[in-house]
Amino acid sequence: MIQFSLPLPPPSNNLFPGTMRRHPSKRYEAWRAEATPLVPCGRIDGCYIMRVGVDRPDRRKRDIANLEKALGDLVVSCGLVADDSLMDRLEMWWTKRPVGRGAMAHIWLSPVTEEVAL
Repeated sequence: MIQFSLPLPPPSNNLFPGTMRRHPSKRYEAWRAEATPLVPCGRIDGCYIMRVGVDRPDRRKRDIANLEKALGDLVVSCGLVADDSLMDRLEMWWTKRPVGRGAMAHIWLSPVTEEVAL
């Protein structure tokens, strides 16, 4: 299992602005620059399970699913997994930590084993 925490990523609707050309937003590039050095070494070959606990940054209504894209792309670009198409299962939840600044995304990556493959 690989476990680490990252600053809260921008939601997927803020990753690639514009309609003509697909390029990363400045906010997304800044988050990747901040988050990449925090990703540990390691690798999972084959199918994997991604679990993500997310701290709430404020009391606004948010769609937690919009945070997966940036996190999934980062684990691929850092070489923790070969491709996000190998993700067998995804689980995301809001943590019970107090709402406030310093919200983080806590990630657990584990390989799919015979015992968990149903």
